Amino acid sequence: MPYYGERAHRLGHVPTINNAEIQRELSLWEASAAPAFDPEELEKLCVPVSALPGEGLSEAVAEVVTVDGSDAPVEVTVSYPSITVDFTRVACSILDLEKYRSAGKGRFVDQATLNTSHREYTFDVVLPGSGLRAPGLGELETWRKTLDRAFRTTVVNDVSTLTLADALLAMHGAPGSPSPAVLLTTCPTDNCRMFDTGVAVGPAGTTCPECGIDIYLSDVFRSHQDYRRSHQAAMTSAMSGMERLAMLGNIEHMFESETHPENVLRSTLFVADGPLATFGGLGPLKTPTQNYLDALSGFAASRGVVAPLLVGIEKGGEFADHANMIRDHIPVGNVMLLTREYHNQVAGRMSDNEYGDTNYYGRRFLYRTTRGGVLVITVPPKSGVNPYSGDGADDFDSYPSLRPVCEVLDDLYTYRYENAIIPLVLAHRAASLPRGVGHVALRRAAQKILGLPYTTQIRQANLFS
Repeated sequence: MPYYGERAHRLGHVPTINNAEIQRELSLWEASAAPAFDPEELEKLCVPVSALPGEGLSEAVAEVVTVDGSDAPVEVTVSYPSITVDFTRVACSILDLEKYRSAGKGRFVDQATLNTSHREYTFDVVLPGSGLRAPGLGELETWRKTLDRAFRTTVVNDVSTLTLADALLAMHGAPGSPSPAVLLTTCPTDNCRMFDTGVAVGPAGTTCPECGIDIYLSDVFRSHQDYRRSHQAAMTSAMSGMERLAMLGNIEHMFESETHPENVLRSTLFVADGPLATFGGLGPLKTPTQNYLDALSGFAASRGVVAPLLVGIEKGGEFADHANMIRDHIPVGNVMLLTREYHNQVAGRMSDNEYGDTNYYGRRFLYRTTRGGVLVITVPPKSGVNPYSGDGADDFDSYPSLRPVCEVLDDLYTYRYENAIIPLVLAHRAASLPRGVGHVALRRAAQKILGLPYTTQIRQANLFS
């Protein structure tokens, strides 16, 4: 590692490029995310959206609820750059489709109507990154306790009393019937293993029957495991989890607050940033999330309604790159179902890999909008179907929300950014924490409250002292 301010030699890369062993090793590889596909085979996986079941369902959609998050790890001092504070913001954006559409009906866009078509709610959470602890606690225990307090006090929107902790309990229960506790099978303490039957953890927490340590409801996230490896990994996991809980909390709020929840659910499209999946420490949340959505879908179907209208959109990553590469082979207005073998090829995995079973509670599709853009979307299946395995997993009919979702997204496509939709742009704008002067302000606030001397992060190396 170089010293601060030290620069590499301008021609330092030349020996690496000319190294015969480097060239030989590179020649043995191929790009796994950009495999060669037969265009005719690609088109066989595509179906026009207009041919899918669900005609007319998109006409009932009146609102789009979008959740997005942003994080900003800030180094607090120059002297100890390892001391960091993690700021997280999650935004819930609500777009009134009737007002949004009416704003563009005239010769010019009605800016006043457009402004009133959108409202947003944000919540901010601060977490100890590294080098910070509460009196009497270690850094890891401080992280766990702070995250739990955020869960218990942060509400999912501005018209509900549901907290993130309530949403977590709802996820482990059924729509309108949250679980009183969540079963935790692994103790957060190193070298301690709970009973195989697990320990029930409610909002008030409990203690480990083996070592006696305090256990919190937020420990279900297992972000403490990520924290041991990297506080940045723990922060990303926590932010992703809060996004998922905020989304599910909004769905649960609608279910609990309405006399006929199926009516509001059929008229609301929920958009998540990223795929409908859980990774890392959040992996165990995949099954309860899928069970909750499965129960909600079954409830809606019993009343003749397709719900929830939920979609995850991937703005980047290997599948977004691949979608752009094959864009011209997907007919306009068509949706493409990716087989498990296709997923494994793009992800660079073996053909027999059981892709999606561990993490995904929705199925990935590629949609070529009528404007020519391509979106990587994930939608949940109907009740009783697993998205990547078992009967019906590869059938378009198993995803009754696919057509209305695509038709609404088609109306919300924007050329402002590549393959973007307006609700995600609005949600990201509300959630974003600006770098530059934004980080300077956050750093100054942290220094002031922590009682540390005011310093900037600008350092100049004196090469001749």
